[in-house]
Amino acid sequence: MRKLAILIVLVAAVAVDWAQEPVKPASVQSDAQKTAANNILGIEQQFWEALKNKDAKFFEASLPDDLVAVGYVGVLTKSTAVNLFFKMPCEVRSFTLTDSKVTFFTADTAFLTYKGTTDGTCAGKPVPTVWASAVYVKRHERWLKASHQETRALGLSPEPPKTAGS
Repeated sequence: MRKLAILIVLVAAVAVDWAQEPVKPASVQSDAQKTAANNILGIEQQFWEALKNKDAKFFEASLPDDLVAVGYVGVLTKSTAVNLFFKMPCEVRSFTLTDSKVTFFTADTAFLTYKGTTDGTCAGKPVPTVWASAVYVKRHERWLKASHQETRALGLSPEPPKTAGS
């Protein structure tokens, strides 16, 4: 009887194990996600190019009406952001986007993070380097930037400081 009980427990354990979905590391992306990530990075590059060239038409066409942007001046809607960005006395000569990462929440929702470095001025002051994030949503087979946020980069290491004895 004891052998039968052990056998039943083993069979149940194997059945439960086989029923589990295999665990994939979070960093593994499907081919579709890799393609979408490249598309999103390309679109983000186009946003920065549009800022550089003061191309408000690209912003109008590529931002959803429910955009929420957070920056130095506060929380902005689509119309406020478009009006503000292209009326500011800014000159962008070049920019570089680095340290990018795209994380997918669903097949139609992605979170982009990156560092943006700009050679340019706004109101006579150098444009600061920023850490930025954007939420992209796929609507009608097209990726749109639904949210954007920037934080001035301080040049500090993201690693916590070491404490005595560690």
